[in-house]
Amino acid sequence: GLLRTGDSRVPLIRSFLARSSFTGRWRLDLEQAGLHLKVGEYLIMRLVLGAAAGLLFLVLLGSSIVGLLIATVLAVVAFMLPSLYVQFRKARRREAINRQIVEALEMISNSLRSGFAFIQSVEMAVQQLKPPIKDELEAFINDTSLGAKTEDALRALVERTGSVDVELMVTTILVQRTSGGNLSEVLYNLSSVIRERFKVVVAR
Repeated sequence: GLLRTGDSRVPLIRSFLARSSFTGRWRLDLEQAGLHLKVGEYLIMRLVLGAAAGLLFLVLLGSSIVGLLIATVLAVVAFMLPSLYVQFRKARRREAINRQIVEALEMISNSLRSGFAFIQSVEMAVQQLKPPIKDELEAFINDTSLGAKTEDALRALVERTGSVDVELMVTTILVQRTSGGNLSEVLYNLSSVIRERFKVVVAR
């Protein structure tokens, strides 16, 4: 969430990651994939997998030029495999969140209509929803309970999910908080728009 732990407990790796441009991108990838790994753990896993694959094929193929070349290529492939898995997890998780967003919006809207405050409405929705959107809304609630501003916690929600529909929801909420209006009605209308868009996509 908004309060992040260190990327690694190993000082050397932590120092390396602090100077690396890819650290932030990897951290975000892991969050959006729903993987509870630190960037340092992810880096070590990839290095170990690549080194193990390279050494294994080097032993099997021998230390000839061809053997070295093949072992190097396979080591690089093995190093990249975790990244491909993370991207696959990201896409699948984002699709799951997009499928759940209509239900979440309707629950929040109904609670608001019943007179509950926004945070309370989200908490009530969390009790009925399933992961992964349940986990993300819980993280949003935790951020606000730790003292984060609602606006900052909502922006963090967008960053963690990488979902266009979540971004649309958050933008709608932020605009309403600035300009005023009936948030319950706005969210319900948004849920209807997203539902109709899904119907069009499925029809195609």
